[in-house]
Order: sequence, then structure tokens, then C-alpha cells
Amino acid sequence: MFPLFFWRVPVNYNQIKYLISTKELHELGLLIKSKKDDKTIRDEKIETRIKNDPFFFKSMKNIIPYLTFPRLLDCKTPLTILIFSEQLPAICSDNPVILEESIFPDIYFDDFIFPLTNQLVLIRSEKINNIMNTIKIDIDLITLKQAKKYVSCTDGCYIGMLNKYFESNYSSLKELKTSVFYRLLRN
Repeated sequence: MFPLFFWRVPVNYNQIKYLISTKELHELGLLIKSKKDDKTIRDEKIETRIKNDPFFFKSMKNIIPYLTFPRLLDCKTPLTILIFSEQLPAICSDNPVILEESIFPDIYFDDFIFPLTNQLVLIRSEKINNIMNTIKIDIDLITLKQAKKYVSCTDGCYIGMLNKYFESNYSSLKELKTSVFYRLLRN
């Protein structure tokens, strides 16, 4: 399931930290209950102590997808799998989900591009344009450029070719993403 995967990707941990720091426990779907009378306790000091515990962050990585999952049911945007030719090498990274705006995206409603294999790309969008197979190179390039810690590829030469292509065609990752989203989904 995409939301679970999204929240477990290390590059998104800052979003979890942001939610923890800006929301009260009850807004995160959590309540503190009294053992005596089962009443809800709202105590800022206790909440702060819980939120500052490193194990709380670790547990939220697993809990947040299930807390936010009902929002997914409200999303009516279609999912499509595009199939590309087998000619390109496979590439993957630690940050594979491609979002046009990556600062606190709404993962249940924003359009996204998610490479599944070297041939299959999952896309959520109302509209997908007729495109040429060459856009797959740009999707691979985004996968490479937005990686934080690692990239893996079945052909070592491909990464060098992607870097040269980027240098001669784009000035930034943002420009590249804007171009791909425009050609693939907006045009």
C-alpha cells in the first residue's frame, strides 16, 4: 500500500517529526487514559515527555499510515500503470516517490509518479497525456537526482549518461520535475 511505503521512506521522516511537533496527541489519534476511571487525560507535560521519547517517533512511522488511511478512501483520483520498453536499465533509490512539490505533500490527493520496475511506472493523476517513451529517461533522472543516500542501477554507465543529460538540459531538480509533470500530466 502506497501510504505505508511513503511514511516508511527515510527521506520523509522530517514530515513525521513536523506532525509530532505541531499536533497534540489527540490530533494524532492517540489518547492518554487514566487507569482508575478510564477518563481521558490532557496534560501538556506528559504529552511533551511522550513526544520527546525516541521510541515515540519510531512507533509513529508505523502508526501514521493507519491514522491517515481513511483519507485515502476519499481520494477518487485514478491510478494508472504506464508500461515502457524494456530497453532501459533498472534504477532505484532511497527516495523513489516523485512528487511535484515535496514540502509536506498531501500523499492522498497530490499527483505522483512512482517507478515500480524499469518498465512499470505507477501514476496518480486525473489526466495522463500521450507521451513518448523518452520521458522514462527523465523519470529515471529524477530518481537519481532526488536520492538522499543511495542509488542502485543495473548498468553503471547509465548513471553517468543520466548526469550528462541533466547537465546539458536542466538547471535544477525542480525544473526537471516541473517539466516532467507538465509534459506527462498538465499539458
